[in-house]
Formats: sequence, structure tokens, C-alpha cells
Amino acid sequence: MSTGTASQRRRPSVRSTARTGVRALDVLEQFGRQRRPLRAIELVNALHIAPSSIDQLLKSLTASGYLIFDFASKVYAPSPRLDGFVSWFSGTCFGEVDLSKLLQTMHEATNELATVTVQNDCSMQIVSYVGSPEWDHETMFAKRFPVIGTVSGGARLASCTDREIATLAHRARYIAANKLTGDEVLVQVNQIRKLGYAAGDTRHYGVPPEAVKYDSTSWAIAIGMPRAKTGGISMVLGIGGPQSRLEANERHLVREMQQALRCVLEESGAGRSH
Repeated sequence: MSTGTASQRRRPSVRSTARTGVRALDVLEQFGRQRRPLRAIELVNALHIAPSSIDQLLKSLTASGYLIFDFASKVYAPSPRLDGFVSWFSGTCFGEVDLSKLLQTMHEATNELATVTVQNDCSMQIVSYVGSPEWDHETMFAKRFPVIGTVSGGARLASCTDREIATLAHRARYIAANKLTGDEVLVQVNQIRKLGYAAGDTRHYGVPPEAVKYDSTSWAIAIGMPRAKTGGISMVLGIGGPQSRLEANERHLVREMQQALRCVLEESGAGRSH
């Protein structure tokens, strides 16, 4: 028999409240992806959330002024309350880089899965991608892997100082767990610095979905993006696919990635000068 008060039993847990917050952002993300007003059923199908939950969430967002509901057409749309966030986000939040265009350009140039990853404390996390629809959308964004010892993590560390790398390795307890010395970690990073990119297998990212059916080990190539162009945020540009394709064409693919980045940066620079 529960000993809690009625108010305690009704109070949502921290976990459920946090989950609701994430779902609210998922809804707003869908408007950005579709770039048009949406009906509730469209959000149900896209996010795989129960209709009752979507209905409650949409009503809360509308009551708070984040969404506008049109009774005649039964569609929801973002409200001007989000204007400040949207203008900052699309204008200067990520500096000069149009990430959507960059990923699309890189995907078309390489015909591989194109990703942007960022460092979150001791882990790297995928925050945007284009290609490989076989990957589950939610699972893709939930992927986290160590900064030290991974492809995208190596590309990120290449722009760090030796002291910063040593500090991170100590905090992540990576050296002790893997019986590596700090010097060995730096040797790996210095090799990436010399090449200008990182490459290797991605078995630590998790097994690709069955629909991908790679004919060899999963492989990735990653390059760090200039922080001066990304609003001060450390981002890593990467591509992923089977080792048989990526390793054999490594230098060519790196050039394609670098060219895609240069083109997008030049276009954004030209747009600002007009």
C-alpha cells in the first residue's frame, strides 16, 4: 500500500517530465523538417507517439503560445514566440555553416552516410545526418561513443592541446582501462594531425541495421570543422560505410569532404556580402 500523499502520487517524476520536454522538441523538429504546418496525425505517424499523448502535448504547446492551431484546417504551426530562437539558431548559432546544405552536398559527392558529431563531455554524439534511411532516426541521435579511441573523437582531439587531451583522458579513465599510456594516445592524435583527418572501423558505434548489409567492417572518415566558422562549437564532419569502399578510396573521399565544406563556406560568405 502506498504511503505517499495524493499530491505526491500525482506529481510527475523527473524522468517523465524530462521525457515530455524531449518530445516537445521532437515535435518542433518535425516542423523544421517538413517546413509546413502539420496535422496531429502526421506527428503521430512521424514520431510513433500515441494519439492521446500527441494531443495533450500539442494542447500544452499551443496554450503556452509556442504553436498556433487553425481550427478550420486542423493544422498546427510554430508561433512567432519562437522567432528569437529561430533567428539566432539559423543566423549566428552555428556561425557561417549551413549544416543541412553541407551534409546534403557531402552525401551527394560521396554517396555515403554523412554526419555531424559534437563532443558532449567525454563522449561524441551524432547531431545531424543525411543518407542511409535504413538507420532508425531516434537511435541515430541517441548514439554516443568515447572521444578517445574513436574516429570522430580523434578528429575532434586533433584540434585540442596536448594538455587538454591528457585532462580528458584522465577524466574518462580511458588510459587505465585500456592499458595505454598518455604518450600512446598522443601518438594516435599526432598521426591524425599530420594527415588532417581520421579514419578507421566503427564497430564501437554499434552494429548497422540488417537492411544496410555491408560487405565488410563498418568504416568512417572524419575531419574537424574550423571553430571560427561554426560559432565556436567544435564539430566533426564524417562519412560512414563499408570498409571495402571507404578505405580503398580514402584520399579521394577526404578531398570530396573538404571540397564540400569549402563550397558551402564560400557560398555562405558570398551571401553575407550581398
